[in-house]
Amino acid sequence: MGKKNEIATAPYNFVSLPKTVLASPMDGNAVTDEERTLNYRTHVLEKGRLSGRIELTIETKTPVFIGTGVGTAEDKDLEQFFSPRGVPMIPGSSLRGMIKNLFKIVTCGAMRADEDYYDAVTVRVMKEKCEKRVSDHIIQENANRMDYADAIFGNKELWASRLAFTDALPERSPELDAPGFPKILSSPKPSAFQLYLAQKHGARKPADWSSAAPIRGYKLYWHQQNNGSWRNREQKESNDQTKRKIQPVKKGTKFRSSIRFERLSEDELGALLKVLRFCDGRLLCKIGKGKPLGLGSIEITSQLVLVDTAESYRRAFDEAGSWNTAEKTVETDTYIQAFEDTLKKHWKSNPAAQKVYEKSMEELRHILDWDHTKMVDWEKKVAQMTIGQGDKRFKERAILPSALDVK
Repeated sequence: MGKKNEIATAPYNFVSLPKTVLASPMDGNAVTDEERTLNYRTHVLEKGRLSGRIELTIETKTPVFIGTGVGTAEDKDLEQFFSPRGVPMIPGSSLRGMIKNLFKIVTCGAMRADEDYYDAVTVRVMKEKCEKRVSDHIIQENANRMDYADAIFGNKELWASRLAFTDALPERSPELDAPGFPKILSSPKPSAFQLYLAQKHGARKPADWSSAAPIRGYKLYWHQQNNGSWRNREQKESNDQTKRKIQPVKKGTKFRSSIRFERLSEDELGALLKVLRFCDGRLLCKIGKGKPLGLGSIEITSQLVLVDTAESYRRAFDEAGSWNTAEKTVETDTYIQAFEDTLKKHWKSNPAAQKVYEKSMEELRHILDWDHTKMVDWEKKVAQMTIGQGDKRFKERAILPSALDVK
């Protein structure tokens, strides 16, 4: 294990897993797929379900890059920004994945190794090196229950999502940074068990993947104020490690998108709104490539619009003679409170799990806090350790502090 006062640093940290998974009300203790499907249909068709959309305004706090993996027609060494219509945009699928990950954290969801923690290649490597599988280190009660993410984001085998994320289009033609090759980080991978597994301080050696130590939780990246530090100024042409240049959109760029939802219960809608308003009425998070380099920080503000489907069928036109959309903009507090009430009922019989959840929410707020970027030496505190170059912390298995201890 690392030397006594040696502290690992990383551009990421972890949000602790919930002790107990919060099952969706539609779960109904079902044990077969047939029962789950029946419960889902009954749940969705109940009276009082809500439909509409959530309008999103997205502003980049740092440069953001979402690539396609291929070069441009003009320059094969320059990776294209996602722009199927000729203008850079944020794909709805990227927004969906990012928001679903945060949704799982906020709603005490089940972490599943095949979809949440490592990609398939890493899982295979871990299996080859250990007797234990990655999933053996995920310790949660009721992990086989249908959680809120299953309920509204969909279950591949049983039902579709009740959410649709539109691509985020820029308000005006966005300005782009000058193209350049991104820095190469020789960063520790999940095989760096001293970073990814919960460790006991004072132990003679760190717990590894063959131990019974639990994983530390959901991995999220810290915000960093990026002033061009993503760029490798020494690299002038393509090489085996970095084949293509990138060209992010500049900070201050605004995009607009929406999440359309169908037949959600009040607590389901409230859970989604709680995520989108998690940072004092807004959401500060990261998206796209280059997160360890400080790219990808965005701020999302949202507005809820409900649709009275029955009213739209009753009258084709409104009082002004226009098409009757039966839409109204509404406040979100009532729905967020409905989800909070569900949580309170869940905690009544499990106060220990409530303490774990409250700690997780504190960790999440801490990681998503943009104000950390204004602190002196913040970028040093969240710097990626390098392998070699005189930095021995990785080799000596220095322990990464918890999220709340990074300040």
